[in-house]
Amino acid sequence: MNKVIKKVNDAVARIDRLPLWALFPILLAAVMVPILALGEGSVFEYHDQWDEYMMNTILTARHLGDGIKVFPEMMGGIAAGGLLPAGILFVPLYLIFSAFWAFILQYAVCFATAFLGMYFCVKEITGSSILAVISSSCFCMLPLYPVYALSEMGIPMVIYAFIRLWKGKPPWISLVLIAYFGMGSHLVYTGYVILAFFAVGLLASLLRRKQSGSLLIAFLLLLGVYVAENHSLFSELLLGKGGYVSHREEMVTYAMPFWQTVWNVFTLSAQHAPSLHRYLILPIVILLFLGAVFYGKLDQKSRRRFILAVGGVSKPVLCGSVLRNLQMAACSGH
Repeated sequence: MNKVIKKVNDAVARIDRLPLWALFPILLAAVMVPILALGEGSVFEYHDQWDEYMMNTILTARHLGDGIKVFPEMMGGIAAGGLLPAGILFVPLYLIFSAFWAFILQYAVCFATAFLGMYFCVKEITGSSILAVISSSCFCMLPLYPVYALSEMGIPMVIYAFIRLWKGKPPWISLVLIAYFGMGSHLVYTGYVILAFFAVGLLASLLRRKQSGSLLIAFLLLLGVYVAENHSLFSELLLGKGGYVSHREEMVTYAMPFWQTVWNVFTLSAQHAPSLHRYLILPIVILLFLGAVFYGKLDQKSRRRFILAVGGVSKPVLCGSVLRNLQMAACSGH
C-alpha cells in the first residue's frame, strides 16, 4: 500500500511540475466549436449585452476619429460621452468584422485572458500547476459577460502583474499586462477598484520601506490609460462640460438595504445569469481554514497529499457547478 501511495505522490509531483496551461486549447475549442458551427444562430444572454454595451462599441467604432459628440443613431441623438465602450482595445474589431464576429473574437480573447491570467496568478502564489489549471479552468467557464471585456475576466491577470512587481521581478512583463488590462477594461466597472488596490499596495510598500518605484510606475500607467480613455467623462465631472442629464439621474429606483445587497451579491452573484457558486462557499471556507491551520506544519510530502486531497474534493464540485451553470443557461435560452 505504501508503494502505491508513493507512486501516486511521485506521479502527482511530476504532473504538478508540467506546464498545464497548454491544456487551454481544449477548453477554448469546447466553447468556440459550437459557436463556430452555429454561426449567427448561436444563443447568448441578451440583457446588458446586445441591448446596450454592444451598441456602445459599435457606435464608437462607426464614429471613430470623426470627433462627433452626439450619436444620432440612438434615441434621436445621445451624447457620446454616455456611451463609452467597455474596452477601447476591442473597438477596431468592430471596424474590420461584422458585429457578431467581432463579438466572438472579443469573447475568445477575453476567454484566453481569463484562463491564462488565473493560471499564472495561482501558479505564482502556490507553485502548483494542478491547482492553477483547476482554478483557471473553472474561472474562464464562469457565466461572465464577454461584452464587459477584461473588466472582470482580466482581474486575475492584473493581480498576477501586481504580485510580480511586489516580489521585485523584472517589471516590463507586468507593465505590459497592466497596459493591456487598462485598454481592455472600463474605469467605471472595476478599474477604480484595481487602482485602489495598487494604491494600497504602494502605501504598504512605503510603510515596509520596500522599493516601490515599479509599483508607482504601474499605478501611474494604469491611471494614465484610464484618464486618456475617459477624458470626456473627466471633463464632465471636473469641468462641468457634460450638457446632458444621465438617464440614471432621471430614473426613480427602489434600493434594497445595504447589507441585504451585500449578502445577495456574495451568495447569488450580481450577474444576470444563473450562478451556483453559493454551494462552493462553505467547502472553500473549510478548506482555507484547514490550510491556514495545518499547511505550514506539514512537510513537503504531506503538503502534496493535502493538495491532492483539496483537488480531489474541490474539482468534482467546481466542475459540477460549471456544468450545471451551462445546463441551466442552455435550458433557459441564455
